[in-house]
Amino acid sequence: MSEHILKNKIGNKIGSIKTHTDGKQELRSKIGNKLGTYNPKTNTTHNKIGNKIGSGNLLTTLLIDS
Repeated sequence: MSEHILKNKIGNKIGSIKTHTDGKQELRSKIGNKLGTYNPKTNTTHNKIGNKIGSGNLLTTLLIDS
């Protein structure tokens, strides 16, 4: 599993995306709360409660810099 840290324009961590061995990606907030998942096999993104929000990788649209 690999992790990519997301930072804002001044370098503060705003979240992270973890890629699992099966290719699924999971977005977490800066404090570790799960915000959503992306499944490349179905090409769909789901929010933290499992509702489909669209086709393609839309994980960063779930991220709020707070």
